[in-house]
Amino acid sequence: MYLAQKMRIVFRNTQEEGIINSLLGIIAFPLDMIRDYTVPIGEEDQWDRQRAAVVPMTFVFAFLFLNGNMSDGVLFENKCFLIGLSCFFPGALIGLIIKLKTKVTQPPSALITLYSVLCFIMSVMWIQFTSNIILALLQVFGFITELPEALLALTIIAWGNCLGDSVANVSMTKKGFGEMAITGCIGGPVFNILIGIGITNTLSILTHTSKFEAKILFGLYV
Repeated sequence: MYLAQKMRIVFRNTQEEGIINSLLGIIAFPLDMIRDYTVPIGEEDQWDRQRAAVVPMTFVFAFLFLNGNMSDGVLFENKCFLIGLSCFFPGALIGLIIKLKTKVTQPPSALITLYSVLCFIMSVMWIQFTSNIILALLQVFGFITELPEALLALTIIAWGNCLGDSVANVSMTKKGFGEMAITGCIGGPVFNILIGIGITNTLSILTHTSKFEAKILFGLYV
């Protein structure tokens, strides 16, 4: 059902938006499907029993893969890869129970609450995974153009990171919530500095405690 709906949307967009946008939609279609079937449903209005039954099989494997635990060594000798495969069969049993014991139109409240928490966790993992890809592409771009990484971080990454906040703040201002927009302009960067740098430096200290090499690096890029 989900696959048929996606294909109908793609063909409908072909007629409305043109061939180029449709080709981009075809490229994004398998990626969207992988994302949808590895991230649990977070809202009751988006309940899909088929998707909810598949997610328990793919959740652990996707979490370990997105976290980079399967990138070291030979794939079939990697412990995390074997753990992900071993969780497939218990997940299939849980998915079968969800398929048989839940309604098509309404999810159980306990299940949707659990799925909401897991949805947040997997969303963070997908953001981390895509962010690492963007940083790798940025490093390749810097290697080709021979531009300093600090300059690329101060321009491309900074603009891309603040573009969404800028659009949201402008929209809130147009709707009459100017004070909220100003608070967002100040609170967003402060949160990024305090939480982002604070957590990373704390993890760096805890990681190097055993080696007595606790170092905190401050710089434009690092």
